[in-house]
Amino acid sequence: MHYDAPVTPRTQAQRRESTRAKLLDAALEVFAERGFHAASVDQVARAAGVSTGALYKHFDSKAALFLGVLHEAIPRWVDSYAKAIEGTNNPVKAMAGQWAWLADNLPQGWLLLLDMWAVAVRDDDLRPQFAQRYDELRAAVARASKQAADARSAKARRRLPADQLATLVVALGDGLAIQRIADPGAVPADLFAKALRLLLEE
Repeated sequence: MHYDAPVTPRTQAQRRESTRAKLLDAALEVFAERGFHAASVDQVARAAGVSTGALYKHFDSKAALFLGVLHEAIPRWVDSYAKAIEGTNNPVKAMAGQWAWLADNLPQGWLLLLDMWAVAVRDDDLRPQFAQRYDELRAAVARASKQAADARSAKARRRLPADQLATLVVALGDGLAIQRIADPGAVPADLFAKALRLLLEE
């Protein structure tokens, strides 16, 4: 006779962390779809499958929920780029491939980013936190750019400091993604890769 191993009940801390993760995932989707100001905590709670009261046990306001999403969403992007270039001998191709996948499969990420920017730049408390997260994204791109340095000439490597080059790459990626989401035919999937090669491999 076969007996299944008993299932270990989750601890209160594990249940709490699971609920928090559901709320953040739901908030990301709702904020991206409706915009921060139009979205409500009730909508986020329903999307997460929890009560509004349960939401307030984790986040005491919509602003606090927004901050939670801010601290979760951009690091996910950073990690996705870092994983894409890890161990590759062609970081430019890997970065461009990850960009194309995100633009086509997770367009709500850029919609959320635009909304985060619009909210954060008008708030003296939120702006530095948004800037810090964007610094992390630029740092990840700077590391990828450094990996691509061997493929560039010495003249090209002296053209810009790594942090300024990373700022250009991030701005270019954001701008092209926004245009591709609005009009895919105007921005071919390989356009970002071509632009990266001009910046990083000349």
